[in-house]
Amino acid sequence: MSFERNFSVHFSDVDKNNILKPSALLNYLQEIGSLHTDSVKLGLYQVPILHFAWIVLGWKIKINSLPKWNDQLRVVTWPRSFNNFFYFRDYEIYNNKDEKIACATSKWICFDTENQRIEKVSEKVTSLLPTDGTTIFDEKFGKMKEPLSYENTFFYTILKHDIDTNNHLNNVKYLTLALEVLPDSVSSTDISEIEIMYKNSSYLHEDIVCLYHKETEKEHIVTIKSKDQTILHGILKFTLKDRKQYETS
Repeated sequence: MSFERNFSVHFSDVDKNNILKPSALLNYLQEIGSLHTDSVKLGLYQVPILHFAWIVLGWKIKINSLPKWNDQLRVVTWPRSFNNFFYFRDYEIYNNKDEKIACATSKWICFDTENQRIEKVSEKVTSLLPTDGTTIFDEKFGKMKEPLSYENTFFYTILKHDIDTNNHLNNVKYLTLALEVLPDSVSSTDISEIEIMYKNSSYLHEDIVCLYHKETEKEHIVTIKSKDQTILHGILKFTLKDRKQYETS
């Protein structure tokens, strides 16, 4: 069963060129998923009662085009499937001409907040979130490997405004930080696909480093680790459009 909401692109969501930031797009996906689970009493306000929270493990996002300030968007989401401990959710974003401008898939787990451990997806959850079965990406989530070398680094200390209700660095912030270490020559409109793999949570006042590597002309990798590089927090892969694509987009 799908769930949808309309969003208006806010001024704070666009970059210096009046183009929606990829991190703002991910925010819309996070928001629509949260609204959907809340609508069936499995959301944020039920955490103290049910003692479980949703933790995201990864994203795959395909971007056809990015809107501008005050554009109106329709965001659609649906649970695709459940697999023991894992929960898969897909998304589509349409502009006011009903053109699909982006789509995505995500992988989640249920986390037992009382015992601090992963929890098997219950029958109650699956009954309240019936699956659609429509699949955005054919390929499954794979494990990304750390590059052997890096060309650029960006150090950051996690601040109060980065922390979410799970008391760790919000998943969207990983994308925000990764974008900072990409070369200046890469703009939002160049990006065709984004893949994110989360590994270990990051917490308030923690010092982290974003490490950039150019895999190919089209593939750019950002690895986020602890400052001493002993803990892996996440890996993000950016795939750029073919030059002809973004020259005309």
